Parts: sequence; structure tokens; C-alpha cells
Amino acid sequence: MQVVNLQVKGLDYYPSAFTIKQGLPVQWNIDGRQATGCAKIISAPSLGITQRLSSDGITAIEFTPTKTGKIQFSCGMGMAGPGVFEVVP
Repeated sequence: MQVVNLQVKGLDYYPSAFTIKQGLPVQWNIDGRQATGCAKIISAPSLGITQRLSSDGITAIEFTPTKTGKIQFSCGMGMAGPGVFEVVP
């Protein structure tokens, strides 16, 4: 399993870009304790993911990238970030 860690501070993502491998499951750990406003929800539409972030801990989301290319994520309104997963073979 690939593990990626994201921290949300205000409306910004740290880091905002990740490289992951196609076909290997991903555990995406998101620290949303310092998120504000719409950044308290993370959305990756191409993965079918929209998730409210925990305000007192880590939110873990699992997915498996099935094709190469870019997967963008942001808040539900598109104001936070944006961030991107670069999926490689």
C-alpha cells in the first residue's frame, strides 16, 4: 500500500502534489485540524470521493488509481488548493 500524508492549513494543502503508482492501493491520510471554511471537505471528483475532514484528528481515505495521469483534488467549492496526484505506471 502507498501511504500519502496531506496537511490542510486554512485553504492550502501541504504538500499539494504527490506521485503515486497505478494499480497499487493508496491510503491518503489527511490532517484537517487547521482547515478553515470549505477546506474542511475534500473532493476528488474523478475518484468519486467527497469527504468531510475530522476536526480533531486524521481522516484516512483509501483508493486504487486505475489509470495514469493527473487526479485533481480540492474542496467541494474548488477554492482550496488545488492539489494533484500524478499517477505513473
